Amino acid sequence: MLGNDDRFRSRAWDDQMEYEMRRDWEAKHPEGDTWERFKAAIRHGWDRVTGHHHV
Repeated sequence: MLGNDDRFRSRAWDDQMEYEMRRDWEAKHPEGDTWERFKAAIRHGWDRVTGHHHV
């Protein structure tokens, strides 16, 4: 889970972090679903796990 990953846990969601998460996601899902399809759900989960909120 990305919210428990030491690389991301204490960071705020920004363009650089999204780029790193996307790269990690695509490495783990090379022939599966695309990042764009799941990005909103991943962001929602990130906000819940970390307590961060966005508008």
